[in-house]
Amino acid sequence: MPSGINMRWKDSHLYVRLTGEPKLESMKQQLEKMLKSCIQHHCSKILVNATQLDGLLSVLDRYQLGAFLDKMWDRDVRIAMVVPAEELIEHKFFETVVRNRGVLIETFGNTKDAQKWLESCAHVN
Repeated sequence: MPSGINMRWKDSHLYVRLTGEPKLESMKQQLEKMLKSCIQHHCSKILVNATQLDGLLSVLDRYQLGAFLDKMWDRDVRIAMVVPAEELIEHKFFETVVRNRGVLIETFGNTKDAQKWLESCAHVN
């Protein structure tokens, strides 16, 4: 099953749920949808729930997705990504690739910590 995306707005945040099998090209399209939606709604905080993805992108695909994100992402948009706790180490590689390029992203094993981090930056909407 290809990966899917469900987006909703709540409390000036964009909440995103990713589902299905992650594929590089569909993940790129989903990132573009997220950014476009944030621009339309003047949002600067996204909580991405990736706990329902079936599997992981390869290491090379994670690197390429991070490089893609760097080229198209608005640096004022902060991303909190929630992943299965047992996959946190694997997702930290993607986070490192993206953070090294100046994108505000953090990966968490639970939603509560992700929401707390999003709220911790007062200068972001």
